[in-house]
Amino acid sequence: MITKQIGDKQGEGATLRGIGSVYYNQRQYKKALEFFGQALVILQQIGSVRSECITLKNIGAIYANYNQNPRSLNLYRQALGTCKQIGFKL
Repeated sequence: MITKQIGDKQGEGATLRGIGSVYYNQRQYKKALEFFGQALVILQQIGSVRSECITLKNIGAIYANYNQNPRSLNLYRQALGTCKQIGFKL
């Protein structure tokens, strides 16, 4: 990934989230989780709160598809709390 090679952490996180979204849309939730998880780590490290919020929501949606409602709800609550910190509306 070029963004990783040049040290563009924001770009790397966004790209990983984008790949996760493609897998999510193809209903390949396990692969989507892998990429969303990688993106989340990077986004949290660099303090990209808006992108972190979106990624948490995406991960919550996957767990909702797996009928893991308590886990999904926890992730949605994390996303909401994160979004409120910066005044971002999902």
